[in-house]
Amino acid sequence: MGATFSYCNSGFVLLGRIVERLTGLVWDEAMRERLFVPLGLERTGTLPEDALLYEAAIGHVTGLPEPVRAARWGLHRSVGPAGGVTADVGDVLRFAAVHLRGGVTADGTRILEEDTVRAMTEFQVKVPDPHTLGDSWGLGWIRHGWHGHRLIGHDGNTFGQSAFLRLLPETGTAVVLLTNGGRPRDLYRDLYGEVFDTLAGVRIQDALAPPAVPVDVDITPTWACTRTPPNAWRSSGARTGQCSG
Repeated sequence: MGATFSYCNSGFVLLGRIVERLTGLVWDEAMRERLFVPLGLERTGTLPEDALLYEAAIGHVTGLPEPVRAARWGLHRSVGPAGGVTADVGDVLRFAAVHLRGGVTADGTRILEEDTVRAMTEFQVKVPDPHTLGDSWGLGWIRHGWHGHRLIGHDGNTFGQSAFLRLLPETGTAVVLLTNGGRPRDLYRDLYGEVFDTLAGVRIQDALAPPAVPVDVDITPTWACTRTPPNAWRSSGARTGQCSG
């Protein structure tokens, strides 16, 4: 049997529980004490009451031109490690900068070993669909190949909220997009395509499109199956045989 990669929210929830066991703290406390405070992330939290302090935008589940507000704020608390962190653009960029500096904060404090930071970006598994979540994964980071350049990042979506983060280590560039509705994927492609081209001369990965020259495929030998009650099938078409139901 073969094997393939699939994004797994429950895996991140499990990692959150591991953090609790290793630190002896509730996940929210561990994130605050081990990450948010050392990095100086003053507008980042894991609970709705944290977000309320900073007038967080409400998510919208229907796109333009008539957006509809999401019926709920966020995920259940039990799945917080998979999508319960709220932050503003500045804090996300401060988080990204630590990784671009090899695990060192702005004041020179090391919170991650350089080997750990490097291991997080290294190839772990190939992704079967390179057009949605990168071409491969490291440890937590999505790996993107843009015309010979290697980027890392991570995206996220909850109830009407979308986030996109991309780091280009070779130039020390990080770009983040946080949005609460509309057509976020289209906005991401338009914005990141222009920003990375302007700042670093790097073109975003090409979007899927029909081939310039149509593929010539002979579709004559096809199957057409119709069901005959109660559980039998009969076949018709260019070939004959039994269709499995």
